[in-house]
Amino acid sequence: MDSLHACVSTVFESFVSASTFRGILTSFSQLCCLCNLDLSDHFHFYYRLRNSVTSWKAKCLWDLLDKRMGQSEYAQQNAGRNLKVLVVGAGPCGLRMAIECALLGCKVMVVEKRSKFSRNNVLHIWPFVIEDLRSLGAKMLYPKFCAGSIDHISIHQLQCILLKVALLLGVEVFEAVSFVELQEPHVNDFGVGLGWTAVLSPSDHYLRNYEFSVLISADGKRNTLPGFRRIEFRGKLAIAITANFINNHTEAEERVPEISGTSFIFRQQFFREMREATGIDLENIVYYKDETHYFVMTAKKQSLLDKGVILKDFEDISMLLSPENVCQTSLMDYAREAADFACEHALPRLDFAPNHRGQPDIAMFDFTSLFSAENSCRFLQRRTYPLLLGIVGDSLHEPFWPTGSGCARGFLGVFDSAWMIRNYGLGRMSILEVLAERESVYKLLAQSTPETLHRNLKGYTIDPKTRYPSVECTLLPSQVESLFDTDENAAENGFAPVRNECTLNRSFESHQALVRWLQFCLAPYRLRVENVTASFRHGPLLAALLHRYRPDYGSCLFNARTAEWKCDLNYCLSSVQTLWGIPPPQSFDNSDIFSYLSCLFAVLSCRALPPATTFLVPSAKVKEAKIKCPSTTDNDKSVESDAAVMERHRLRLKRLVESSGDADNSCDNTLESCKKVEKLTAERLTEVDLLLRGKLSLSKAPKKPPIIIRKLNPEEVKDMEEKLKKTAMGCLLYKRQEPALTSKEKKIIALKTACLKEKAAVGFQESSDRFHNFDLSMEKLEKRLRRPDTSGAVGVSQLKQMHNASIGMIAMRNVKPPVPLPSRHPSSSANMETFADTSISGEYSKLYCHLCRREVYLAERINIENVCCHRDCFRCAFCNCVLRLNGYGSDYIERYGKLFFCTRHLNCSLREKLARIEHLSTDEICAAPMDISSDDKTKSLQLATDETMTSFKEEMTPNELEERVEFVLASSPGHDELDEGEEEEEEEEEEEADSGGSRQSWENLYANQLEQVESL
Repeated sequence: MDSLHACVSTVFESFVSASTFRGILTSFSQLCCLCNLDLSDHFHFYYRLRNSVTSWKAKCLWDLLDKRMGQSEYAQQNAGRNLKVLVVGAGPCGLRMAIECALLGCKVMVVEKRSKFSRNNVLHIWPFVIEDLRSLGAKMLYPKFCAGSIDHISIHQLQCILLKVALLLGVEVFEAVSFVELQEPHVNDFGVGLGWTAVLSPSDHYLRNYEFSVLISADGKRNTLPGFRRIEFRGKLAIAITANFINNHTEAEERVPEISGTSFIFRQQFFREMREATGIDLENIVYYKDETHYFVMTAKKQSLLDKGVILKDFEDISMLLSPENVCQTSLMDYAREAADFACEHALPRLDFAPNHRGQPDIAMFDFTSLFSAENSCRFLQRRTYPLLLGIVGDSLHEPFWPTGSGCARGFLGVFDSAWMIRNYGLGRMSILEVLAERESVYKLLAQSTPETLHRNLKGYTIDPKTRYPSVECTLLPSQVESLFDTDENAAENGFAPVRNECTLNRSFESHQALVRWLQFCLAPYRLRVENVTASFRHGPLLAALLHRYRPDYGSCLFNARTAEWKCDLNYCLSSVQTLWGIPPPQSFDNSDIFSYLSCLFAVLSCRALPPATTFLVPSAKVKEAKIKCPSTTDNDKSVESDAAVMERHRLRLKRLVESSGDADNSCDNTLESCKKVEKLTAERLTEVDLLLRGKLSLSKAPKKPPIIIRKLNPEEVKDMEEKLKKTAMGCLLYKRQEPALTSKEKKIIALKTACLKEKAAVGFQESSDRFHNFDLSMEKLEKRLRRPDTSGAVGVSQLKQMHNASIGMIAMRNVKPPVPLPSRHPSSSANMETFADTSISGEYSKLYCHLCRREVYLAERINIENVCCHRDCFRCAFCNCVLRLNGYGSDYIERYGKLFFCTRHLNCSLREKLARIEHLSTDEICAAPMDISSDDKTKSLQLATDETMTSFKEEMTPNELEERVEFVLASSPGHDELDEGEEEEEEEEEEEADSGGSRQSWENLYANQLEQVESL
């Protein structure tokens, strides 16, 4: 099983790294053959492939595709389960359309007239396109995706990415097949009724019998579907030139900056200097750097005439730019000189890249007039067979290249068409309602820009409401009746819900089964079967089958070293007749060849497939042998295989290591490291080859020797322990392994240890020592109460009697939650504080600053978080800087109340804030407490007394009790700690006038504290 997974991972890696149209298709065919997957079951194909390929890169890709398939718009791939779709064109929009149809659950076929991706142009992509491609795994399939300074990608790479994703989702893509016209339902020669089919080129391709219910055209400007009239939008004369130069990826080329849409109106001096220096007059120029150096410029006609690019001036634009009126050499010099000046002569070489015809990739075209389709969809019905038609890409709306809108609006049109197919497949709407909604959304496409779309790029789906800000159905079903064409009663069918039934074409199914069997048998030889009849006449199809099932007869037809076939058709036919008794066909027309191969399929499909005697050829290194028609030519050159290259490097490395004198160990280690670095090693390729040949199977995998388990004797155990003691490993058996502690854990342990030591020291003291500190604090408190300012009319001797009288009342009170401690400064109130002035009328009340406790007037007042303060007092409590309303923060500190801080010091720790505030003078923090009435003082003292009573009810040690008493005394408003000496007497004389109201509060406080002390 491990060897099978390794082989599958190797083939999948080859598939991911393939960069050509044919190479991708061939590698994917081998992957399906190795995993034994059947593309005919399109609904379960992806899930079986996901379970077969389990490499790390594949798992990342499966996660992205699973997330995309899980969107609610796809209805768990049931929206299009009964639909068969044919997509014409494998461009970016065609492949993107095929992917969306596959995500809806449709059976999708794609035909492309080209045999390779040959377009070198670079596309500018909008932000939502980048997010869409990333969600499909573009970064996994092409790591350089959007790695430059400007968001762009070459058409070739974009097609490769989308092709790989489409194949993984079960889409079948056919190269070198052209769509000619649409064929209506009819009865074939065998009397079997066929639905909607397509006339293809070559005409004998087996897809000619493929019946479909949805047809999407993505074949560019040459739209071949009838019923889509085009509207022309003419403008001022504009001649564009595109040029692709070879990118050698040198250091000097990498340093050249890209140019994103430089227009004359923004850089007039630049274009004037170009015209004066070179005689080239441009309106704008764009330079993108990807696989090639891509330049696009808009030239003025007079400049082209002066430089000899256009020979004669004509009013008709078609005659002006005809090949006979354009000098190709002058055009190349014109583009090269303009590109060299635009890059400030930084590119060392400007050699033109070849196009698909082998000619320099430079073109001049006119975009004076742009075309857009009048409608985006149609519906046809003939002989009860329905067909939904749609167009996407340049067929729908031709882009204006300076805006870079081609790919972006093309993808938007694809999503809109996919939404139409979803509604059509679910059958919840009538056909006319589906058409009306699609045409209403189509009106929004031409005016779409990155600024007019929704900002949530990751939320884009095929639902138009997730992309367009306002989506309204502006057309009624009755207004789109012209798009509904049927041979029955349109009034009855047009407004009825859609009914989609999956029909089975026996002729096509049997033909498809034959082609799949041929591809499965010929996969080890890297032969692709595209056109069965043409391959039978001119290709090595029959020779490869004969070599696969009977190598003794077919060994003379195949050269394993050069991978070349000797196609002797008469020898193959006679050998087949001798071995299996199948006579040669009477003629080489389509029906006879199909009957002959069907008989061969019936005979050989029941037999066990013998092992192949050929080898697997890497797609990226060796020329791809392919069954072709005589018209196709192969110019690829064969290259040495990876196995030979790896073997040569191994022998050379071994000789170098042996010459150094350490050939035994170093060589093995070095070779082992090479295996880990190389992705496609010779051993891995050999395993894949053997598995495809049939020589390597799971049953023949090398078996591990059986593990013998028995009980050890005590003597053997003692011997082993003594041997371990003599070695270095013996130390580890008896060494205690303690886990390493982090710095945070060490600090916590140290703090806990210090607390335990402190508690132990207190616990071992004598009883008299434990209460010594408490006695000292009580004596200090009694001395303070004997002073004249606190004694009053009631002496200390009477406090106990007053306290005993109030014990009963205290016991009857309900238990209330503890009141927060009053702060040192009474500014900790949460609400805006208003103090009544008794000397003024009751109608007026003064407002006092929350910070300085002084009266604040309306002109200098500022309200912040339900408190008022002076504008000048609104400062940072840490650095004393002036605060702004949009740049401050508040923090509540128990001793000081609510304080304000700047954003720089707001996140400082509480310890740092307290240390900073303590070092500041009292004047910098807040002003001295103001004189307030005795009633307010009594209220504040009563709060302190209640807090003291509540806190004393808790179990506290004498040390904690002493600290609590001192804290309550220190935090009582208007009564800070008094120093002994003259300063204390001066303050007593100043406060003597107002001390009468506070005496009673101090007496109550002392009584409550005395009660708690006696209870302890």
